Amino acid sequence: MQNLKTSSYQNECLCFPIKQPYKQNRMGITFDNSQRKIVATLPQFPQFEILILFFQNVENCPEIKQKLISNNDQYNYSFINPKNLLAFEQLFSSIYKTLINYKNKEIKSKTLNSEFIFQLSPNKNIFDSIKRFGIADELTDLIVIKALDVEDNE
Repeated sequence: MQNLKTSSYQNECLCFPIKQPYKQNRMGITFDNSQRKIVATLPQFPQFEILILFFQNVENCPEIKQKLISNNDQYNYSFINPKNLLAFEQLFSSIYKTLINYKNKEIKSKTLNSEFIFQLSPNKNIFDSIKRFGIADELTDLIVIKALDVEDNE
C-alpha cells in the first residue's frame, strides 16, 4: 500500500489495541503491532489469508476514493471507515460471512472487497453499507482488508 500518504506514525493502534506482537492464536490470527497489521487464516477457509492493515493520519482519502470509483486495479482492497466499528468481532464476522457467501457463490456485491463492507452493516442495502462503512473524503484513519487466495498466489 505504497499509495497511502500519512503524515506521521504514532505508537498507538488505530481504535483497537493490539497487545501482543507476533502472537498466533488457535484461529490462525497473528497480531503484529510493530507494523500495525493482522494476518488471519480461518480454519474453514485455509485457501485464504486475510491481511488487515491499520493506517492513521491518511492524507489522500479523496484520491484513493477516486481511484476506487475508476476501478483502478492497484486498489484491489477493501477500505473501511473504522469510526463506525465497535470491535474486532464485527470486522471478523464480516470477513467470515463474506467467505461463506463466496464459497456458496452467494455474494451480493460485485467483489469480495465490497462484500466485506456490505457484511459490516446490519442493513441489507449495499449503498447504505458503503456510505456508512466505506472510505470517505474526510477520513484520516483507515482499515484496509485484502483476501489473498493462497492457492491462486494472488
